[in-house]
Amino acid sequence: MAWANLGRALSAKKSYDDAHEAFERAVAIKHDYPDAWNGLGRVELRLGKVPAAVAAQERARKLDPKNGTFAADLCQTLFDARDPGRAAGECRAALALEPNNAYARYELGKALAPRVIARRPRPKWPGSARCPA
Repeated sequence: MAWANLGRALSAKKSYDDAHEAFERAVAIKHDYPDAWNGLGRVELRLGKVPAAVAAQERARKLDPKNGTFAADLCQTLFDARDPGRAAGECRAALALEPNNAYARYELGKALAPRVIARRPRPKWPGSARCPA
């Protein structure tokens, strides 16, 4: 689809407003084109429209549930939306579909890091019962 291709090209040039318009036209013409929905979501994330980005990428995932890249992109967007629980779930889905997806592994690490750090026992300092708070 020409509008989606134009959106990708404009996004690569960091012309996000123009890319947004191109992706909007692409999804208006073909409502069931997951690549255009995912591209729209990525551009909306760059423009700071996080709720709209989540909605667009969820639509892409619904249209193509076996695409690991879409799952990884949704993971990043959910992490930026401050939803690390759902982000971790999408990263796990991406890794189930594409076990060698380094991007999904990286995003999963970001989503899980606060939980892992919170569960670590505090080290004991020499000569004291516990480390200082």
